[in-house]
Amino acid sequence: MNHRRSWRLSIPACVLAAGFGLFAQLASAAPSEITPAEIELLPKYCVDTQGHTFKYGRNSPRAPYWVSLMGPSFWHMHHYCWALVNIGRARRASTPDMARTSAIEEARGDIMYVINNAEPDFILLPEIYSRLGETELMRGQALRAEAAFAKARELKPDYWPAYFHWAEYLRNSGKRAEALKLVTAGLEQAPEALPLQKLYLVLGGVASRMPKVRVLAEPATGEPSETTVTPPAAPVAIPPAAAPAAPADGDASEAR
Repeated sequence: MNHRRSWRLSIPACVLAAGFGLFAQLASAAPSEITPAEIELLPKYCVDTQGHTFKYGRNSPRAPYWVSLMGPSFWHMHHYCWALVNIGRARRASTPDMARTSAIEEARGDIMYVINNAEPDFILLPEIYSRLGETELMRGQALRAEAAFAKARELKPDYWPAYFHWAEYLRNSGKRAEALKLVTAGLEQAPEALPLQKLYLVLGGVASRMPKVRVLAEPATGEPSETTVTPPAAPVAIPPAAAPAAPADGDASEAR
């Protein structure tokens, strides 16, 4: 199925246009030969999005349910699902370099299609902007990645992946103090996020100073009051991150 990208800039896209260097382009077609194993890795709603590559197409009996949760922006989400397939393919060690580059570019195109066509208050925009940040890092576009992660955090301050992925990039770039500052800010918003807790300690954060989860306790008077509990000291492990890609030529001119 071929789609022409609608060049209707939404509010988020307008805000970030200068940083991302957006330009009109064709929306990507579905990735070729999507396998059942790849579909299994996708969010559950993907099989109900429109597009002949998934199980039902636009006539899925569950589509009204997803529309009730996401609104009309759901009808653009097949592009995001295609992007996730291409991101997965680009991350495989066995993928040839040319195919990897193509998959990354197609993933970015599909993500931008959703951003440009979704409602400004679409519930999944924080996740989608964070995925855009990951994709820009894969392209070697660090400044654009930073802008995407920042937009995700702006839309949903407690969305921890938008802190984690950029902090990992900073850590691998030798900017540990900046990374620790960002992770600390993320834990202030999402203190229960285990990956952020682990990264905080890896970066040299003091466990006793780690932002704490706030809960309600019942004092002797019977009136609820706020107290705190310390997050677990040894959360889930983080796999080693790849070294940051060298900035593309265009990044140097975009430095703030």
